[in-house]
Amino acid sequence: MSATRPTKALLVAIATAIVLMTIAGCGPAVPTQKPPEPVARAERVFRLGILGPFSGPSESVGKEFKGAATMALDAIDWRIGHYAIEVVWIDSQSEPEVAAEAYEHAVVVDGIQAAALNWHSSVAVACMEVAAKYQIPHIFPFGATETVNEVFHSDPEKYSYWMNKGWPSPAKLTTAYVQAVETAVAEGAWSPEQKTFAICAENTHWGRSFAQALKQQLEAEGWTAVVEEYARLDEVDFYATLYKLKVRRVALVGATMSSMPSFAAFINEAHEIGLESLIIADGLGWAGDWYRMTGNASNYVIDRSRAGPHQKGCSSQRPLSEGGRCPPVPRRPGWPMTARTCSFR
Repeated sequence: MSATRPTKALLVAIATAIVLMTIAGCGPAVPTQKPPEPVARAERVFRLGILGPFSGPSESVGKEFKGAATMALDAIDWRIGHYAIEVVWIDSQSEPEVAAEAYEHAVVVDGIQAAALNWHSSVAVACMEVAAKYQIPHIFPFGATETVNEVFHSDPEKYSYWMNKGWPSPAKLTTAYVQAVETAVAEGAWSPEQKTFAICAENTHWGRSFAQALKQQLEAEGWTAVVEEYARLDEVDFYATLYKLKVRRVALVGATMSSMPSFAAFINEAHEIGLESLIIADGLGWAGDWYRMTGNASNYVIDRSRAGPHQKGCSSQRPLSEGGRCPPVPRRPGWPMTARTCSFR
């Protein structure tokens, strides 16, 4: 590695190139299982941190991140230009404090020069501080909460190393649910006894942002909130909450969780007790094995999704599965594919 620290512009250029190729790891190349061969000639080394929940309640996301990244880096022989790429996997464990500590360790001990990706909003808010402190360019994190915007705009120069925000604020997403529900009622496709609803979400920046946006939009349409509860990210026992909803005959339930075991438990338990509420299950389809985990219990729930995944995202399914990494959903390893296309344009 050069003794002189690369400029911010160079770090950003290299990191962006790597991320765009990594996230395009949704391509058809079958991943190898071997690490890259030692570099024969003298080359500079670029250390890239990849942040994700590689263990913990959302580890399925981390598996897909790692699978797509490894496929893409295999395809370019773990090199870009005059740099050999070394990846440092930064495990957030879905915990903001743990993520920030792991991120700082990756900078101070492992010597990363740039970083990429991230899943949770709460983790994004925590790691923005570390990226700013050490001036580490961080490319294409997914954190959605408006808190990311607020932190960034509080000091744009300081937080400029958090290069972008790969997911819109929840209020821009929840409107589709409200429009769908209101249209169903207006056209007679659904006739609830009363316009009552409940909020059930994970107790995170994402969960609370999503819940408050949905709540405000529904109330603006004449709906009344009767229950609002938040659960731990790893919660799997929702019986008390679900029985409460059943007793109160809640017409609509707005739920979101980024941990597949938690969401599967919620859906299965609702089906088990015979809850008749219409369930908005935002994020259920983020996991590739959601139907295997819920089966018929997930019938008739509503989960907003893209009109269709990118064809290159779909092509990632087979190589990721054959590599023994995970059963992916095309959108999750394929989402960043859109970023690549937009960036090139």
